[in-house]
Amino acid sequence: MAFAFKRKESVSAGLRRVVREEMSSGEAELLDAGIPDDRVVHETRKRLKRLRALLRLVEPQLPRKDFRDRNRALRDLGRALSGARDAAVILTTLRTLADAPGMPSVEPLHRYLSEQYGAAQAGDDQLKAQRHAVAAALRERRAEMVALPSRGKGFARIAPGLERTYRRGREALGVALVDGDDELWHTWRKRTKEHWIQMRLLRPVWPEMMKAQARALGTLSDLLGDDHDLTVVDTVLVGLPEGVMEPSAIARLRAQVAEQKGSLRARGLSLGQRVYAEKPKALQKRLHAYWRAWRP
Repeated sequence: MAFAFKRKESVSAGLRRVVREEMSSGEAELLDAGIPDDRVVHETRKRLKRLRALLRLVEPQLPRKDFRDRNRALRDLGRALSGARDAAVILTTLRTLADAPGMPSVEPLHRYLSEQYGAAQAGDDQLKAQRHAVAAALRERRAEMVALPSRGKGFARIAPGLERTYRRGREALGVALVDGDDELWHTWRKRTKEHWIQMRLLRPVWPEMMKAQARALGTLSDLLGDDHDLTVVDTVLVGLPEGVMEPSAIARLRAQVAEQKGSLRARGLSLGQRVYAEKPKALQKRLHAYWRAWRP
């Protein structure tokens, strides 16, 4: 359980260890030519999201500019690898859509998108160069991230960040309940993933309880992620050049996208209202009580 606090290490030491392990492992994977591109891109993007969630833990202790600079740097590293990941997600989601009864063949669209993404990645082994560039950036920023400040004693070092992240997710849920805007739902997804990652750090404080909570957050994050994937596919369908597919086929696919998004959002709101039922201050106090019992 590397991505978690340990009972006999300080909070500061735990944060430094986890950050160091994530950045070192990410660099090594990116430079390992034996790991396929799609796998390393997927794993690196997950590591970068974990690092950004860790950064959120100490956000209240950082000058605003310092937080923004670090967060932006990690975000941009993820975006540098996003093309290959987005292509795979779009093609996989299209295949899933086509499996529904009565759906038109997506083979023409699949060929078109494969050609487009293939052309975008062609040239001087662009993805390999991107892997090396991101690995170098992780190495260069490791000391800066490991040295993140962590004031206070024990749980107090992370309590404000935990509470703030949860509050933002709860507020994003409140917006999603009344507004179906895709970008607002994407924001809720990001806030939920950050909270989920932070809860994983606390699994050892009460494994049975925290595992169940993390599982619910993981399920919610997946539902919101699938919703976002469908939004991306719908954007692609709207922007297709004339002649790639018949307009009627595109309309049927878009209708299927809308139907699936409706189902995902209904499930997401139901689960989200349970996951975020607790008030932020109450959550922080409960987690602190678990922490004290774990580390008397």
